Amino acid sequence: MKPLNGSLSALTALSSLLLIASCAGGLNAPKGDTAGPVDVANLDPDASWDVTVYRDKWGVPHIFSDSAPGLFYGSSYALAQDRLADFELAKRQALGQMAEIVGPSAIETDIMVRTLLPSDQELEDQFRELDPEYQRLMTSSYLGLRDYFREVRQNPELLPYEFKEWGIEPTEPTLWEYLKVKVSGSRFFGAVGGSELTNLAFLADMSEKYGPQKAKLIFDDVLPLQDPDAVPFIPGADKSMVPVIDLSSQNRQASLPIGSAETSEFLPERRGASRALLIGAKKSESGNPMILQATADGPDIHISGAGFDAAGYVGGWSAPVVQGRTPTFAWSVTTGEADMVDIFAEELNPENPRQYRYKGEWRDMSVRTDTIQVRGAEPVIFEIETTVHGPVIHREDEANTAFTMLNGLAGKDLQGFLGFIEMNRAKSLEDYKRASAMMVTNYNVNYAGLDGHIATTHTGHLPVRAEGVDPRLPTPGTGEYDWQGHVQDSPFAIDPEQGYIHVWNNKATDETTYGDTSRYGKTFRTWLGRSLAESHSKVSRDDLHEFHRLIGRSFGADDLTVTNPRYFTPYLAEAASGAPELMSLVEAIHSWNAIYEDKDDDGFYDNPGLPAYRAWIDIAQKAIIGDDIGDWWHKIDDDKYVKYRTDVLLRAIEGDDAGLPMSHDWFNGRDKDLVLRQTLRATLNTLIADYGSANVEAWQQPVFYTYLNPEAASKNPDKPGRVEIVDGQWTGPSLAAPKLGLQPAFILDNGSENWNMLVELDESDPTLYDATEQGGQNLFIGTDGKGNPNIADQIDLHINFEFKDVSLDRDRIVKEAVSSFQLKLPEELQD
Repeated sequence: MKPLNGSLSALTALSSLLLIASCAGGLNAPKGDTAGPVDVANLDPDASWDVTVYRDKWGVPHIFSDSAPGLFYGSSYALAQDRLADFELAKRQALGQMAEIVGPSAIETDIMVRTLLPSDQELEDQFRELDPEYQRLMTSSYLGLRDYFREVRQNPELLPYEFKEWGIEPTEPTLWEYLKVKVSGSRFFGAVGGSELTNLAFLADMSEKYGPQKAKLIFDDVLPLQDPDAVPFIPGADKSMVPVIDLSSQNRQASLPIGSAETSEFLPERRGASRALLIGAKKSESGNPMILQATADGPDIHISGAGFDAAGYVGGWSAPVVQGRTPTFAWSVTTGEADMVDIFAEELNPENPRQYRYKGEWRDMSVRTDTIQVRGAEPVIFEIETTVHGPVIHREDEANTAFTMLNGLAGKDLQGFLGFIEMNRAKSLEDYKRASAMMVTNYNVNYAGLDGHIATTHTGHLPVRAEGVDPRLPTPGTGEYDWQGHVQDSPFAIDPEQGYIHVWNNKATDETTYGDTSRYGKTFRTWLGRSLAESHSKVSRDDLHEFHRLIGRSFGADDLTVTNPRYFTPYLAEAASGAPELMSLVEAIHSWNAIYEDKDDDGFYDNPGLPAYRAWIDIAQKAIIGDDIGDWWHKIDDDKYVKYRTDVLLRAIEGDDAGLPMSHDWFNGRDKDLVLRQTLRATLNTLIADYGSANVEAWQQPVFYTYLNPEAASKNPDKPGRVEIVDGQWTGPSLAAPKLGLQPAFILDNGSENWNMLVELDESDPTLYDATEQGGQNLFIGTDGKGNPNIADQIDLHINFEFKDVSLDRDRIVKEAVSSFQLKLPEELQD
């Protein structure tokens, strides 16, 4: 098998399309006739219907049924009406079928995707172990989607525009394909790690340049196992609840071969994870707990009946709600960022490269063949090799080594669905705790209830590694270093003394150690939320709304490499002493509060310290860190969502002031103040070149935009921003809407994540307040190029940090419904 070194652009696009929790299931695809919708206004009053769906003015479907299968069937049916093209694209990305529509450029990505997904047999085994009720609910979700696919085939007016643009017909998924899409979502967000080969290449490069002893000092400085300056979101948690790494025994990993393995090519980069800020009853001005959440994009649903009642974000195409609220509490989810994925180095038999040594004997790899259909080219046949540790992702045949990937969710993918099912019918804090305990995916699950409590827990099937194993590097696969089990207790906090909980993918506890994934330090982005919460003895709903705006505008969702410049300016001011022009630069940098504001709406951010700081930190990284390790200062972060490079720079500058002082001399015997003056001088020269003046007031950074139509970027050079396209490939069906004029070509980038929620737990207000960035609930565009009323109605809400209201009150829902229809369940779901 060749190394998986292809472009990851297609899979990277999943960050805005895939669901946060795994929710799928099934056997072979059932057969049955489609049960189409019937408008409620024209119903026979004596007829019996299984599902009723009301849509509010925002297009949100409220699904009512007396049976749980009816709720799950109706939810996937309604969401297919809204985003069928979304599902088609996500299905192809998740199943490795992109080459069928984009051609040879997607082959390598498709191979990688298919290699890492569980096989049909593995999923069938998991499915059959589930309680029959869960099997039935998963099957119900699939059938709702399947039946809408069949209705589209019968009625061309329902065909989304994108299929015409792509030149394909809708492909009805099998039940196996449906659940694989769900599984890929949970693995994408709920089990991270797998960067060991990047780290190994870094260590090998440093060893070649400096020798093994100095290389290890540099390696440990840049990729520490723990940084005591990082602030956890669970204060005072018992360290027995988290894995503690002990490297006291001999380590064999540094001698592993790296050969031609390239970096950042085995897992997709993730973007736009989640943040939450919970305010407890004692800190709330009204005495009601509040919860603020921002996360990846997704539509809304509300399901009610048969013991369920929940409304909120669903990142896929069926119930249950992933985060939102019930009548008694609200909850949210952020990715836990713990290391759940390891790469193992398998020792190969020189006489038979498909045998590997395990526990003293040679074992045969299992091998299966797969075929990728390629548009405009011949099909590609390839083989997937697997050991006890997982699929082979890279070979070093000359060194008789194969690298395999073991995921902590292996064999448990479908279980991630169960905790969310139970959360949707939870009524109390104890119910929330039981539902959270069922989640094998690595999430931080947050709670705010009418009972006055706020809480959070760090879930996941986290591995306990063998003594002496360095999780930053590949693990020897000979058996002696296999995982020793899994963490049994999840860190949990309820009503902390500080009165709030701020969770933004940061580390769980003081004792949390890092693996090969996210690492944190003093500069991590949670500094602002903590500062805002601590600045108020009591927090009102308006205060929390303003916190949301400020945290969003800190651009912590967009750029995890910058932070508050005031961590650095004391050291810069000392270095600039006696040089007035440099001191003016430092004062400008210090004046910026790290929030991107354009209060006068002139198209430029107000504070000139913003471009000054952004210029300085890049120059300083290269001058202080990059001069020793080259472009590794960013390459080791490039495949990770959380970036640690800013803390590496700060620790180098802090010296003995750092909670974790450096072992390597990053100034190489030079005077630190002299080096910092040089970086400031270089920054000033750069600003003069960019803005034509040394006058601080001339340094104006144009505001950033998000381009929904990438073709508009080159036509608007004065409006810099993110282009939602990767390596020349479209990243989602949303591109059709702006190209057709149904959504704007570009919008102001407010820095925030996509789906936002703010709820105050008040008995008199059973309402979810949220907004989505994608444009609207319903992204359907007809083949005539015409959209629907809900395709762009939430864009301004999101830009301005405002919210729509989604009621859980049935009387209000029925009274205010814009449309409604009813469904009969297919025969497969009839009792």
